[in-house]
Amino acid sequence: MVYYIRSIFFRISRGHLINISAIKNISIHSNSRLRIELFHYPSKDVIVSRERVQDFKTWLG
Repeated sequence: MVYYIRSIFFRISRGHLINISAIKNISIHSNSRLRIELFHYPSKDVIVSRERVQDFKTWLG
């Protein structure tokens, strides 16, 4: 069960845990971070913290 959850969800910052299917677009943000646009919240972009960018890219494959 834990493996299944880790393959679908990722904690991009202390305040955000996202589902891989919720990601609409990923773009480069300032200071070596990434900005993620979500399908269900188009007006709210979330930022991947600098410390988690490399792990996030690995998680995406």
